[in-house]
Amino acid sequence: LPAAHRRAYVHRAMPNAPYRPDPNAASGSLRILLADDHEMVRLAMRHALSALAADIEWLEAANTADVERLADRDPDLALLDLHMPGSDGVPWIGRLRDRCPTLPIIVVSAEESPSLVRELINSGVAGFIPKSDTAAVILQAVRLVLSGGTYAPLRLLGGGDRTTSGTASAERQEAPSHGLTQR
Repeated sequence: LPAAHRRAYVHRAMPNAPYRPDPNAASGSLRILLADDHEMVRLAMRHALSALAADIEWLEAANTADVERLADRDPDLALLDLHMPGSDGVPWIGRLRDRCPTLPIIVVSAEESPSLVRELINSGVAGFIPKSDTAAVILQAVRLVLSGGTYAPLRLLGGGDRTTSGTASAERQEAPSHGLTQR
């Protein structure tokens, strides 16, 4: 089935979805491209996302060549590791984005840099999920993206770079206060 038909269940579950799926389409079916060079990560993601639909077809890749080949199979969503064999990081994601402009791409990475997240979102990805997030957060993030939204953790949208330990760099920018006090 084409991606628009498989998305019918999303529209019923989330009526504010940005598309009008075919009402005659089969419900409860998704095709997800899942790419990570570590099999354990792919297994964990499959488990975390099993509640998305009654029927999920997983297109799994361990390198960029496989991703590019599987992207031609019209997936509903791509969950991609940023650093895997064949990837040069953000430029590779940008090239894939150009090649598949309607494919929602979520980058999944252990790298938790606010500047990286901003660069990815500005390049057109639909989301960024840190590998440190819980299964429940990952599931909700994917649901948001499937409904037409964009996801990135608020902690990674602030100014400046942070390492995965949360240490702020010396060049951290002031975040807008919106009338709130800092803690």
